[in-house]
Amino acid sequence: MKEFHALENEKVEKKLMPHPLSFLHLHALWIFLTLWGIFLAWFFRSSYWEKMPNVDLLQIGGAASLWLAGLVVAGVAASILMIR
Repeated sequence: MKEFHALENEKVEKKLMPHPLSFLHLHALWIFLTLWGIFLAWFFRSSYWEKMPNVDLLQIGGAASLWLAGLVVAGVAASILMIR
C-alpha cells in the first residue's frame, strides 16, 4: 500500500480498515447470480427437458422466462434489502 505524506501541521490519528464482512451484502449479489446461473445450467440439462415436446421455441421461451424471472426477483429483493 502506498504511503501518503501528510501536509504541514497534519497528523494521522487512526488508520482504519473495514471489517472483512462489511462488503458481504455486495458480494452476495454476484454470489447469488453465479449460483442462479449454475442452477439454470443444471436444470436445463436435466431429464425434465427431455420429456418436453421437441419444440425449440418452447424450450427457449421457458429458459428465457425462468432466467428473467430469477433476475427480476433477485433485483427487487436486493433493492429492498439494501435500502438504508
